[in-house]
Amino acid sequence: MRRVAKILPALQDARGVTLLEMAVVVGIVALLVTLALPSYQGRIRDQQAERVAQDIAGLLRIAQQLAVGDSLDACGYRVEVRTTNAELLSVARDPATRGCASPETLGSLRITDAFPSNVVAAPTTVQFTSAGRLTSGLTASVRVSSGDRTRTVRVDHATGSTEVTE
Repeated sequence: MRRVAKILPALQDARGVTLLEMAVVVGIVALLVTLALPSYQGRIRDQQAERVAQDIAGLLRIAQQLAVGDSLDACGYRVEVRTTNAELLSVARDPATRGCASPETLGSLRITDAFPSNVVAAPTTVQFTSAGRLTSGLTASVRVSSGDRTRTVRVDHATGSTEVTE
């Protein structure tokens, strides 16, 4: 009982939170949110650019594998990157000559999902020969950006290996 009697006067003297104290706490929270928001938005843009670059790199890897595996029936496989999506196409042999001098496209094999509205990819066409190399003979690269965040999908001309870099 004596302990309770000692605590009660202390509780009676306690006061609530003043409006000034509440305003200071709200101001500090608002300042922290203001400082953290740009970093969070930058991280989202970075992840979106990375996802689109990985999607394009995946299509390029599939195109190379299909070109090597299907060397008798097709001249190769082409990936066309647009600003809004990317598409994997099969390139046919000329039925008359069985050659690949002016191959026609058979059709789409796979199309990526539409890129997020703030992600832009540089329009590019990359085609693999039946040996798994690029038809251009030059290293190909596709630049993907979202705001100030950029990723580059690079395909080596000699080996056909594909990598995503910052």
